[in-house]
Amino acid sequence: MFHRHFLEKDKGSLWCYAWVRSVLDKIYFVNSLLQKINLSTNSICFVNDFFLKDENVVTTGPMVQIYLIGKELEKRGWKVSHVVHSRNNKEGVIEEHEGMHVHYLPYHRYGELIGFRTFLKKLDEINADFYYQRGRFPMTGMAAYFAKRNNKKFIWSSAG
Repeated sequence: MFHRHFLEKDKGSLWCYAWVRSVLDKIYFVNSLLQKINLSTNSICFVNDFFLKDENVVTTGPMVQIYLIGKELEKRGWKVSHVVHSRNNKEGVIEEHEGMHVHYLPYHRYGELIGFRTFLKKLDEINADFYYQRGRFPMTGMAAYFAKRNNKKFIWSSAG
């Protein structure tokens, strides 16, 4: 019924359906991947440029997908953290959104590499079992480096 409703609508709704389906597929994939690994504690840290619920940021597809995956994992009992930049002077602040902890780092307009040590220190403080990064920017390499150095699992996803 849900599917028919979208298919009978215009092309915009069909695109919306495809996008929602893509998000659901990513949630299913991440969940099936994580279920294969037997851990006593389940924790994941999402690394992204900005957080969906933060003011003054433009909402992007990866932000929505990471948020939805995090919400679903939190419902299933996972400890979920997000490490993001802040454009609202929230550096060092930790907020809670729907059971997920959001750690804000300083935003460096001309390069995240300036905050490399701060970023690694924050990941170490969170000490998650998994680190998930969506997209292609300097934090990808930094999170992968941290995960490899600390024997953590790193999951990377990209649309292109």
